[in-house]
Order: sequence, then C-alpha cells, then structure tokens
Amino acid sequence: MLGVVVSVISVLGSVWQWDDPLDPAIAPFIAPVVREVPVSSAAMTSEGGQSYAYLLGIGTAAENTPLTVGQAYLHAYQASQDRSALSLPHTLPLPVEDEVALCDFTQDTCPDQLLAAKNKIAPVLAQYTTLIARFQHVLQSAPANPLLPVADDTPIPFYQYLIQANRLQLTQWWYDAQPLSASHPSEATRQSSAALAALVDKVTSHMQHLRRHLAAEMTVIGKLVYLRMFEEHLVWLHRVAALRVDFPAVWITQLTPQERSLRVPLAYEFLLPHGYHLSLVARGDLFSAEQPIPLWMARLVYKPHLTTNTVYHYYAHTAMLSELPEADYIAQHQHWPDLAMTSVQELRNVAGAVLADIAMPDYLAYIERFHAVNRQITQWGDWQSAGSAREP
Repeated sequence: MLGVVVSVISVLGSVWQWDDPLDPAIAPFIAPVVREVPVSSAAMTSEGGQSYAYLLGIGTAAENTPLTVGQAYLHAYQASQDRSALSLPHTLPLPVEDEVALCDFTQDTCPDQLLAAKNKIAPVLAQYTTLIARFQHVLQSAPANPLLPVADDTPIPFYQYLIQANRLQLTQWWYDAQPLSASHPSEATRQSSAALAALVDKVTSHMQHLRRHLAAEMTVIGKLVYLRMFEEHLVWLHRVAALRVDFPAVWITQLTPQERSLRVPLAYEFLLPHGYHLSLVARGDLFSAEQPIPLWMARLVYKPHLTTNTVYHYYAHTAMLSELPEADYIAQHQHWPDLAMTSVQELRNVAGAVLADIAMPDYLAYIERFHAVNRQITQWGDWQSAGSAREP
C-alpha cells in the first residue's frame, strides 16, 4: 500500500513539474533582434553597425572621433568580465539645463523666449557646433543596428545629445526665419522669401531623415526620441507658417504603419524577460541567490515556458496594436483580450504567475503618442493652402 501511495505521489509530482511547450510564434517574433557576442567583424563594419558605434561614442570630446571611440567601447564590452567598470563617453559639453536655447518648440512660450533672449543665445549656439555637426551626421547616416544582445548592462546611447542638438538647430533656424520689417525694399523682401523657401527645404529634409530613422529604429527609447524630434520639427513649421505670409506650401504625409510600429522595438525589449524567465530554473536562485533550491522543487512552483508565453502574448498583442490605424486601435484596445494565466495555470505556476504580473511600461501611451502626431499632421494639412508641395 505504501508503495502505491509513493508511486502516486511520484507520478503527481512528475505531472506537476510538466511545463507547457514554448509558443512557436516566439522564435520568429524575436528573430530580427537576436544578437550574439562576440560581434562579427561584418556586423561591426556594416553601415548600421557603424551608426550604432557612432551613437555610443557621440559624447566623446571634440578632438576625438565618435565612431572610433564607440567601436573601442564595443570591443572593451565584449572582452570585459566586469562590465560595471565600463561607461560611455560623456565629455562633450552639453548646454546647461537653464539655458533658454533648450526650450521645446511644442511649448507655447518657447518662441517668444527665444526672441527675447536672442543676444544671450546667439553665442551659446556658436559654442556647440561640434554637437550640431554630430547630430547632422547621425541623421544622414544609416539607421543604427544595435549590435549587442539585450542584458541588464547593455549600454544605452546618450540620446540627450540628439535631443539638445535638435533644439539648438531649430533655435538657429527660428532666428533665420524671422520676417523683415515693412521698411525693407521689395528686393530685400524677395530675397527673404527665397531664403525662407531654402530654410524650409532644410527643415523638411531633416524630417525625411527623421522618418527614415523612425521606421528602422529597433529600440523603444530610440523610437520615441526620433518621434519627439520629428514632432518638434512639425511644430516649428506651424509656428513659422503662422509668422510668414510668404511661407511655401509643404505637404506632410501621415506616419506610416512602419514608422508607427513598435513590433521590432518590443521584440528587442522582450528579449530581456525572455532570457531571464527561461534561465531562472537552471540557475537555482528562484527565491534566493544565497539559498538555491533543487531543480525538482523549482519546477513544482515555476514553469519557465508558461511564464514566457504569457509575457510574450502581451508584447505581441501590443505590437499588433501599434500598427493599426487610430480608429482600429481605439476599437481594439478598448476590448483588450484576457492574456493572463488561467486559475489552473496559476496553481501550476505560482512563482511564474507573480513574475508575469510584474508591471511593465505603459506601451499603449507610447502608441498614442504616434497617433497624436498624426493628428497634428492632419491639422497641418487642413491649415495649409493648396498648391505645389514637397513631401517630408
């Protein structure tokens, strides 16, 4: 009798340790963003790889080359056993936070602040030619291809350099766009209109580059940075068009599904919990690093595949929502499917249910930012007069 009881308990224990198969849709979801170390020389020297290295080195001192510094960092990262000792270069001066030159054109007070402080700001702009030149280089280069696998210590480029250089550049262009006084002769006015058209061409060219990066960006933070810079360019156009009666016609198309899509960035972010959840049982530190538990005991309370599948469904559904037109997005996200574990799954996967329920970033708020920019583009189209148009 005792043997039967032991056998039943043994069978039940084995059954309770059983995990779900890993969802086969996960492999194609993460395939575009899986990276290996060491990074191959072909990847390092590719256009996207060089753009990534340049971004990592963008904060190096003016006398250094960002690409060389970024590549040196990548080599050190791969060779290092203690990556906590590594840090990205951050020695190129940034404008101090209280300088009005950093004001955001989406803020209503920004244009008047810039005009009131022009004598103070002009020398500030001259101090940051290296920063602006590096910003221009990034825009005109191929979109960055993150070369390193996702981990807790994966470096994040100092996007603040791009954000502040973008605002410095728009500030200079704001000054250049100011109209002449009525006392100027007609020839000067004609030249001013021609200069404005050339300036608007520069701005819309920037917007083309920003959209190219927006469509190809592989990280969520990078995607939001490029969206923000595009929006500031769009608002700049609004403000100058309201200021100048000779503003040329400019047609701006809606952000495309690819430009709005968070599919690849979300796959990139999913790699971190994906790897963590799958490795947790084998590491033995499910509850405590100091007191590891036996593998069979960990499997009783934690199912790595079931946990990973649950989290994946959230990421995949959010990625799908990010590609929908706004009306479809509103309809779909108001009827969010139940992606959580069932009660039975939670019983089988007590620890995993807790891990899968850990709060994640509000990706829906990010999706709504893209639709908000599209609404601004619609307003621009409604407001612009008909005529010949250039498409940023």
